[in-house]
Amino acid sequence: SAACCVSSLTSGPGGAAGSEVTISLSDNADANASHYNVTIGTKNCAVTSVTQTSGSTQVTCDAPPLERGHYNVYVKSTTQGIAVGPKPGYSLPIFSALGEVLSVSPANGSLAGGRPVVIEGW
Repeated sequence: SAACCVSSLTSGPGGAAGSEVTISLSDNADANASHYNVTIGTKNCAVTSVTQTSGSTQVTCDAPPLERGHYNVYVKSTTQGIAVGPKPGYSLPIFSALGEVLSVSPANGSLAGGRPVVIEGW
């Protein structure tokens, strides 16, 4: 049976590797971090904490390195099973690794153009 329902998923800028991913679950979720395994696509998202507030449980993990794209998120509790999205579809939540522009140089150029531009990011 399903552990509970995923009510939201948030992550750092662009879904970068190492950014914090927070998955909010319904309030009947297990609160023991060692009981959770989170996978984004086929890669492990190392669980760093589980906190409970009134009405929900937040599972936090560090995003693995991923190519840009959209990935299913699997949240499995050893005591409660796999968490799914809310009714009516009970679909798996989606994580988006969109990339991020980190720098552009030079910061300005001439109106005539012709100057090379370097864009860095992932």
